[in-house]
Amino acid sequence: MKKLDRLTEASPAVRENREKINEIIKILGKRGSFTPPDPKQVEDYARFYATQKPGINSNIDGEKFCDSYAKKGWMIGKSKMRDWKAAVRLCVRDGWAQRIPSDIARDTKKLRDKAYADAQEQRIREDFTGRILNKNITKAQLDKFCRDRPDVAWLVFELRPDIYENAK
Repeated sequence: MKKLDRLTEASPAVRENREKINEIIKILGKRGSFTPPDPKQVEDYARFYATQKPGINSNIDGEKFCDSYAKKGWMIGKSKMRDWKAAVRLCVRDGWAQRIPSDIARDTKKLRDKAYADAQEQRIREDFTGRILNKNITKAQLDKFCRDRPDVAWLVFELRPDIYENAK
């Protein structure tokens, strides 16, 4: 501002247009504003970048990228993101695309584990339902059964709420 004040003393044209000059200085002083990309732009740019670098997998999920940074408020650490293309390049180099097969393998393993657990539960139900629902069995016998077979106690509580209504 001191330079502008010195100029106003020297030049009558600057004195007349002082407001316009201040407005131009404010505009030039601002950085360009960041606009988040859409998923299609991310995928297209990743594909373009991968063509420049042989051996890099560009199979980035644009939705995943945009959702990941949108939930962080388009922040990288404590700073606002200024260049989303640089973030895409970093993700391509770090191997976001290469993690997709491992994610699929992990998800498949989870599904297998869940299927195994469901099959175990079904087998336990088939093996013990008749014994637990027997009306001649006493609470003491069910307690002993639960101590002997803690893996089946949940089924006892589920099938015999008349005896174990306060046990849950």
